[in-house]
Amino acid sequence: MSTTRSTDRAATGRSGSASGGAPGRRGRGVKVFGVLLALAAIGGWLYLLYGSGVFAARTVEVTGVHRLDAAQVRKAAAVPMGTPLARIDVDAVEARVARLAQVEEVSVGRSWPTTLRIEIRERVPVVAVERNGSWWLIDHAAVVVATQAKRPSLPVLGVATPRPGDSATTSALAVVERLPDSLRDDVRRVSATSEDSVRLHLPRSVVVVWGNPSQSTEKARVLAALRKAEPKGRVYDVSTPATATVRRR
Repeated sequence: MSTTRSTDRAATGRSGSASGGAPGRRGRGVKVFGVLLALAAIGGWLYLLYGSGVFAARTVEVTGVHRLDAAQVRKAAAVPMGTPLARIDVDAVEARVARLAQVEEVSVGRSWPTTLRIEIRERVPVVAVERNGSWWLIDHAAVVVATQAKRPSLPVLGVATPRPGDSATTSALAVVERLPDSLRDDVRRVSATSEDSVRLHLPRSVVVVWGNPSQSTEKARVLAALRKAEPKGRVYDVSTPATATVRRR
C-alpha cells in the first residue's frame, strides 16, 4: 500500500511540473517575439529615414534673402536632391552657402518630410568706396558685399586703405554703425586717418569731429543740441562731449 501511494505522489509531482513549465515557455516566447517585432519596427523606420525615398529631399526653401537671389543660394548649397534628408550633411551645406560674399550668417535645417530649409542673414552695406570707376558696397566688418556703377545713397568712406583689420577703417565703420538713423541719413562722407580721428561730413560743408567710436550715444546727443543752438556752425567738435565746441569758420 505504501509503495502505491509513493508512486502516485511521484507521478502527480511530475505531472504538476510539466503543466507548470508550459506557461513559462510561452511567456518567454511572447517576450522574444515582442523584441523581434520592436527590432523589425526600428529597422523599418531606419530604412524609411536613411534608405528609401519616402523622406528624400525634394524642396529647398530659402528665407532671408534681399540682395541675393534664392536661386543663387540653392546653386551654392548644391543639395543632393533625392537623397534622404537624414543623410544630407547640413554642416557641409552651411559651409558652401557661407562662401557667398553677401552671406553673414546661415542656418540649415530639415523640415520633414521632404524639405531642406536654408535661413540667411545677409550682410548689410553701410558705406561705399569708389574704386576704378565702380562703387564697392562695404558692410560693418569691411567686407565688400557688392559692386555697382551708380553711386549709392550711402556715406562714402574716406580712408587710405579700406580693408578688414585697418584701424582707421574699423573705427570709421564702428562710428557709422552706432549713429542714430536721423544723423546717419545726413552723413555724406566719413573720413579717418587713424582710429581716433573720425570725421563726419554733412550737407553744406558741415564737419563733425567725432574722434573714436567711444561715447557715441552721448556724442550724438550733444551734437543734436549744438546744431539746434548753433545752426550756422560749420565745425562741431564732439570728440570730447563734455567740452564740445562749435566753429563758424
